[in-house]
Amino acid sequence: TRGQARPSSRAWSLYVLPAKNHHFIHFLLLIPVGALVIAFARTVIGVPTFGTFAPILLAMAFREVAVTTGLICLSIILALGLVLRLALDKLHILGIPRLSIILTMVVTTVLAIFVTSVQMGQDKILYFSFFPMIIMTWMIERFSVAQIEDGIFSAAKPAAGTALLATVLYFVFGIPALRHYLFQYPEILLAIMGLLLLLGRYTGYRLMELVRFQDLGAKRS
Repeated sequence: TRGQARPSSRAWSLYVLPAKNHHFIHFLLLIPVGALVIAFARTVIGVPTFGTFAPILLAMAFREVAVTTGLICLSIILALGLVLRLALDKLHILGIPRLSIILTMVVTTVLAIFVTSVQMGQDKILYFSFFPMIIMTWMIERFSVAQIEDGIFSAAKPAAGTALLATVLYFVFGIPALRHYLFQYPEILLAIMGLLLLLGRYTGYRLMELVRFQDLGAKRS
């Protein structure tokens, strides 16, 4: 029928869905892949991040614009958000109004970036999703709290890890074969769940811990 892709005889076929929804289906199918990459990076390698979904949603936003543009926007918004968060702390206001003020600042900054980019002829920035705005607001709150409790260096680690994994996922999500096979064979998600179960049983050392404590091991030997 009109508006639908060529149907398949397979029971799990996604081709029976309307073609106009395929972009959204690709988005959903890539989320477990992103979760697998993040789980591996955090469990085996030891890369700190602000949660699991922040790098995924940022990577999705980077797919709509250039990754360099996305990282620049992220850096600007995080820097301004941190300054505003520290200023609001001196006013001793409640958490919900404070977070709402930061969200308003994020929206205002994004709108300013939109206007500036369009005036410079870079209108692709308009495809920047509203989901990353929410994530960046939450990241600002998490970053500022970590900065107050543990210092700027400790707070910068998960922020850098989130940006790093978002960049990695940007390139992973851009693999055409990955999107094709996930759409053609959605049962691959079951295999991803199996790999996540294996990661859930992992009790070995993280690679970053081995690097961190290599001096201690050298002294013992």
